[in-house]
Amino acid sequence: MDASTIGPPPGLRQGPRPGRRRHRAPELVASVERLEARLPLDGSLDPGFGRVDLPGRATVEVAGLAEVAGVAALGDDGLVVAGTVGRLGNDDFAVVRLDADGRPDPSFGSGGVATIGFDLGGGDDVDDRARAVLVRPDGQILVVGQVERPGGQLDFAVVRLDADGRPDPSFGPGGDGRVVVGFDLGPVLAERDDVATALAVDADGSIVVVGQVDDVGDENDFGILRLDADGRPDPGFGDDGRAVVGFDLGPGAPTRDDNASAVAIRADGSVLVAGPVMTADGHADFGVARLDARGLPVPSFGPSGDGRVVIGFDLGELPMDRDDLPAALASQPDGRILVAGTVDVAGAGSRFGLVRLLDDGSPDVSFGVAGRVDHPVGAGALAFASALALQPDGRILVAGTARDSDGDSDFGAIRLDPSGRPDVGFGDGGLALIRFDLGPRPLDNDRARGAVLDPAGRLVVAGRVDDGVGGSVVGVARLRTESGPPVFLRLGPVAPSPRNVPVDTVALRFSGPIDPIGLLDGLVLLRDGGVVPLGDGVGVEPVAEGPGDYRILGLGPLTGLDGSYLLTVDASSARDPAGNPGVGTLTVAFRVDATGPRLDRLGPVDPSPRATPVESVEVAFSEAVAPESVLDGSLSLSLSRGGEVVPLGPGVTIEPVAGAPARFRILGLGDATGIDGLYELTAEASGVRDPLGNVGSGRISVGFVVDRTAPRLVSVEQPDPSRRRRGVESLRVEFSEPIDPSLLLDAARLSRGGEVVPLGPGATIEPEPGLAGAYRLQGLGGATSGRGAYELVVDATAVRDPAGNPGVGSGSARFSVRPRAVPADYDGDFISDLATFAVVDGVGRFEIRRSSDGAVRVVELGGPGSFPIDGDYDGDGTTDPAVFGYSPDLGFSVLQYIRSSDGGHRASPFGGPFDFPIGGDYDGDGVTDLAVFGYSPDNGFSRYAVVYSSGRASLTLPFGGIRDFPVVGDYDGDGADDPAVFGFSPVNGFSRFGVVFSGGRPTLTQPFGGPDDVPVAGDYDGDGVTDLAVFGDSPIDGSSRFGVLHSSGRPTLMLPFGGPADVPVGGDYDGDGVTDLAVFGYSPDNGFSRFGIIPSIGAPTRTEPFGGPGTIALPPFSGLFRVQGGVEEAASRSEGLGSAARRAAPFVIPDAPEGRPRPIPSGRWAGLFDLALEHLGGPGPLGT
Repeated sequence: MDASTIGPPPGLRQGPRPGRRRHRAPELVASVERLEARLPLDGSLDPGFGRVDLPGRATVEVAGLAEVAGVAALGDDGLVVAGTVGRLGNDDFAVVRLDADGRPDPSFGSGGVATIGFDLGGGDDVDDRARAVLVRPDGQILVVGQVERPGGQLDFAVVRLDADGRPDPSFGPGGDGRVVVGFDLGPVLAERDDVATALAVDADGSIVVVGQVDDVGDENDFGILRLDADGRPDPGFGDDGRAVVGFDLGPGAPTRDDNASAVAIRADGSVLVAGPVMTADGHADFGVARLDARGLPVPSFGPSGDGRVVIGFDLGELPMDRDDLPAALASQPDGRILVAGTVDVAGAGSRFGLVRLLDDGSPDVSFGVAGRVDHPVGAGALAFASALALQPDGRILVAGTARDSDGDSDFGAIRLDPSGRPDVGFGDGGLALIRFDLGPRPLDNDRARGAVLDPAGRLVVAGRVDDGVGGSVVGVARLRTESGPPVFLRLGPVAPSPRNVPVDTVALRFSGPIDPIGLLDGLVLLRDGGVVPLGDGVGVEPVAEGPGDYRILGLGPLTGLDGSYLLTVDASSARDPAGNPGVGTLTVAFRVDATGPRLDRLGPVDPSPRATPVESVEVAFSEAVAPESVLDGSLSLSLSRGGEVVPLGPGVTIEPVAGAPARFRILGLGDATGIDGLYELTAEASGVRDPLGNVGSGRISVGFVVDRTAPRLVSVEQPDPSRRRRGVESLRVEFSEPIDPSLLLDAARLSRGGEVVPLGPGATIEPEPGLAGAYRLQGLGGATSGRGAYELVVDATAVRDPAGNPGVGSGSARFSVRPRAVPADYDGDFISDLATFAVVDGVGRFEIRRSSDGAVRVVELGGPGSFPIDGDYDGDGTTDPAVFGYSPDLGFSVLQYIRSSDGGHRASPFGGPFDFPIGGDYDGDGVTDLAVFGYSPDNGFSRYAVVYSSGRASLTLPFGGIRDFPVVGDYDGDGADDPAVFGFSPVNGFSRFGVVFSGGRPTLTQPFGGPDDVPVAGDYDGDGVTDLAVFGDSPIDGSSRFGVLHSSGRPTLMLPFGGPADVPVGGDYDGDGVTDLAVFGYSPDNGFSRFGIIPSIGAPTRTEPFGGPGTIALPPFSGLFRVQGGVEEAASRSEGLGSAARRAAPFVIPDAPEGRPRPIPSGRWAGLFDLALEHLGGPGPLGT
């Protein structure tokens, strides 16, 4: 670099004058971050230069220093710095000479400082200011600037100094080394300010000085002055050595100022001049003019053929924030032109800006972006460029000032590669910041004004530096620029990623050239974490973009499979031409995906019925898809209802789901799905593409039901009356269509006698198998166990179908519950207990082993002549201990019982001496009635006598013969016991049952059983109807057996069970509601009595030791009466009805006819009416 490339900030004018406008440059201050210690790469301070306490930096105190203008290099590695000093109120030129170490040269001027005054103004306030400096090849020093003449006008000024700092007397017309030239274009003094700002020297020694000159109207133009080697104006250039170039882009003076700030001379002798030019919008752009050797515009330069080019960055938000101010200019050996300066950016900031033009003035698009580069400097928002230098290898150096956000400013320099990219091998990522920080103040205003490459290629930056005590000193820094090792700057990019084709090449960039062959050793390729061998086809070659640009070739065969790839390059395996290893390791990731998007999901749409149309449905793919391939109708959609195609209509659209590139939403389906029915929406993806162009696949359907019809309550089951003994366990509720069963419990309300009854936690709802819309309300047994009239009301409006439609209608079931005790169930658990009765020491004694807990309960009731009765006399569903017997003292029979509900003892006189108690519920109210059966000698027939617990009129019903036995049971299943008898008919030769049905059916006479069989009442098939059943010895094989004629129509049962001394007991010992086959008897071999039970549920036969000899097993079968006396033959067997009567020993009945003998107790079981017949004088014909 020479001084021709260096100039002050454009637009700077010298000295204030009253009433005159000033053209001042902005203060060049900036902010930077301190450089961290690092390897001595390019951009580091040269420790062999400057102060001991400031390596790489020199300072010189110059009395009255006002400003530094520039720096130039001497052939002996020395330096000269030009600037301005103030002396006695006048401003003069000053030049400082430093030796190669940065010390002032004492042989130059006075202590290394030479001061030059023109003093043409004739007063004490004369502004003579240096603007630029240049060293000729012969070592002479040229300094240019402005001088003030009498009257205050400013003119160009040039001074030439010898090597000792004295003006050269051979230069200039006055022999004093000084030349002053004015353009004087304005008609008055106020319009004749001409300020020189930069200079260049041609090969023949002629000097070209440029600056700003006043024109008519006080507008500025570029002014170019050409002098010969002796300082005389060159008459062959322009008008007597002067040329003027005006851009004049604006309509008036404020927008027509064009101020030259830099100059360069090309090899062909043409002159390049650059500076800020004002535009019509009121902001400055870069302006470049090219003149030939005669001072005329070069017509091949610029778009208009006038030798002028205007180019702006326009980075600010408003026109006033778009000032682009060029400060330096260089012509490359290849003819391209570089212009550097300061450009405004948004937010009131500024940056270094560079423009590179081709030989014809058009932007060089290979440089930066459209020929432009803007570069921030430091951490602050402001940076001001003032100098430009070209290294022999084509790299570009720009120097200036950087100011941080706190207001502290420092010197700064950047280096770019030939393409305009930051050279990361220089400083910190291409940036070097130089701090002097001389004083204790937190802020220093250090401003760089010029820069030059010295003969050794080092970068020298000079400017004014705060001395820390309110003054300024000359500051000079020298930076190393030699090449360091090649730095690995960039790998890739690989675009696009993911991609559907293999990656064949990948770009690399280094800070300088390398030998690419060695780089192959640093390559590693992974796919999904696994190493991919590179093979022989992979290579590295340079590309034309820049000296450090390369590309890796031959990766295509290695990246042909789908997967995630990671390419890593270790630069240490590469070497630059000097043998330095590369620095850095970089990786680039990319994905190869040649698989098309798969249709993954359609919906979700709840497949259960819904009460509203389906307005939208989401569709999802296995990966991101190109939105346009879905939105343009390439996603095929079809809709059907009940198998029939439904047109989608124009209202159906598709839109992407925000933030989910693989999901879309189908909208506008409401009109197409507004009719009840089963729908199916189908999507087919063969027309869809992913962003890489891969073809989609898949076909998915989703079904749903639209149902807006309300469920109607069809019926509520009315319970079977025969099932109302233990409450209603379940009821069926039927709707016209399925509902949500969980709501049915809330819709059902149970009441008894008008009072609400909670359903309880056991109530559940179960679907009725095989019947859609029908449900069974289960677990009601606990809520309906009490006696009373119930009503279950179902309000359908409280339920919903699966679609959410509310139900319609209501219904109810009305029923009465009359609990009926299970035979011999003394603890109320609906299971027959093992129980016996005996008269011990004149006291009746019940012994009961409770099925609920196994505990034995003893109840004393009755006495001699008492007979146990099975019945529930308080209606609580539990069998009460009860006895019946004739009292000779009272002359009538008495029924005694203990109420299980409250333990109360009751006694009711009823019946005569020959009546037999027949406990039964004849009015169906769940309470055992007072009833007897007996033969009436007065009337000559047998009869039932009943006193109803419900309060109905008492019943006397003639029925049965003299030798018939009463058999209590509900033979028609209407919930009320029927009068019935069993006996052997000698006339007909068979036994038979006779039943008078309470429900009004015709009287039944049913032959069944043998002459020695006894009846065993019970419901053996669980249908709620008492079956015809007998127990007795078989005359064929001599064994005991049960015979059951099932009311349900099941085959007649004939089952051998029991021994010759056993008696039948009709109880439900497993609690399943079915009478079990059971016997009771004494075992002489074992010495104890026992129950034998065949459970109806199929469990193994049980043998339960309980009771003793002479005890009656409960429940007793009808027709047995205990003849009082001792035990005979250790529990004699129960005989046939007729034979028992014939073999009974006679005894005296209290009201027997006179002369009849009193019977003698025999200990046998006998039928009551057999005994009565004996008492009356012998057997007679049996009733039929």
